[in-house]
Amino acid sequence: MKSIRARLTLWLVSAFAILFTGVNGLVYFSSRQFLYHEFDGALKAKAMAINTLIKQVDGKLLVDFSDKFLTGFGEKAGTEFFEVWLPEGTVLRRSSSLAGADLPRKVGTPNLPLFWNLFSVSGFPVRAVGLDFTARMDLNERQHHPPTEAMIVVASDRRELDRSLSGLALTLTIATILGVILTVPVVHLTLRRGHEPLDRLGHAASAIHAEFLEFRFSPNEMPRELQPIASRLNDLLERLQEAFERERRFGSDLAHELRTPLAELRTHAEVEADCDGDRADAHRETLKIAMQMESMVTRLLSLARSQNKKTILNIEHVEIAPVITEVWRAHQHRAEKRKLTVIIAVPQNLRVHADSVLLKSIVENLFSNAIEYAPEGGQIEVSGFNSGGHFELIVRNTISDLVAEDLPHLFDRFWRKNPARAAGEHSGLGLSLAKSFSNLQGWTLTAELLTEKILEFRISGNAYAEKLAEEIEINQSLD
Repeated sequence: MKSIRARLTLWLVSAFAILFTGVNGLVYFSSRQFLYHEFDGALKAKAMAINTLIKQVDGKLLVDFSDKFLTGFGEKAGTEFFEVWLPEGTVLRRSSSLAGADLPRKVGTPNLPLFWNLFSVSGFPVRAVGLDFTARMDLNERQHHPPTEAMIVVASDRRELDRSLSGLALTLTIATILGVILTVPVVHLTLRRGHEPLDRLGHAASAIHAEFLEFRFSPNEMPRELQPIASRLNDLLERLQEAFERERRFGSDLAHELRTPLAELRTHAEVEADCDGDRADAHRETLKIAMQMESMVTRLLSLARSQNKKTILNIEHVEIAPVITEVWRAHQHRAEKRKLTVIIAVPQNLRVHADSVLLKSIVENLFSNAIEYAPEGGQIEVSGFNSGGHFELIVRNTISDLVAEDLPHLFDRFWRKNPARAAGEHSGLGLSLAKSFSNLQGWTLTAELLTEKILEFRISGNAYAEKLAEEIEINQSLD
């Protein structure tokens, strides 16, 4: 179980279940002890009352009462029982309710009587008390005869007591089960409420990406337990931002330094390729490689500029359909050569506020990628719409070897599904550049596999928003 919330819920519910069981068990046994104490007190009082009616005369014990006058003892189907024995075990008297049967002869002392449970001869549960005693005697008897001891056992119906205890046990068991059941949602809601600062922290952290490392958490607005984490994360973001800036500066500086020698190499290759001779073909190949390297450097510079927060965009009213037509015209020959079916369904009234140069670059890179990686004889679809100020531009193409696990890498620099194609015309920077230009204008560019054979790129955003992406502040309140 990897979820902290689920683990805490299980632990807390288990703890409350043990607590409810322990408390209700304590209530039950305390109540049972009290009820038995009351019952035993009444039982002992009955035994002592019978003792007072037995006296010693001329060294013999006489019973000075009739059990018919004792409620419950005189009927054969009675619920009260007693039996009195002499020291040698002779029965001195038993109640009529015993119908000639005997009770167990188990006795204690008057100060420490013996209590136990048993089933009577009538077949229902009773509780009994046994004790030995000295019969009462007058002064003359004491002078002429030693006292005689006897034993008595009194039993009483305990069915009502058992019903009370069973009802109490059932009530406490139901209360325990209901308590545990009700504890589950209470604990869940409490933990969800308690974890809200963590959820907000995670939500805020999800907004951090390579193009937005300026974000910082506000430890003073967080619970005390999260403040050290926020501080460490801020330190980490600071170091990451510095590392990314160094990497960007290095890439930009390197691209700048390479432009001049590459331009010279291209010029020399062009001159040599125009010359007749056996080495003309070799010079043309050198020219082709120089042009590929120059294209890669240009893209690196464009990517570096797109990540510069001080980039000034020329936002204007742009109709997308003419842009699509213009860009596609430059790629039409390649698409026809690969026998691709192309369907363009962009409405003429689809307009956005955008930098037209960046928009053309985005569309150009998406088209170039679609033509390059669609299988021969495949299909490319371009569509778009505008609804309520929100626009979407969609480019779909058939594919042959892309899987869902590849999607997160599509916008990575220099990434290719098949590294063996690294020597082709594509530098692996086109989709990175398209995404960076989209972010710069406040749009989102996403990739999705609609089926195993269809890949979709979707640009979406506010058609009329003139604020740039870097001007949009992400406010997160971490209470």
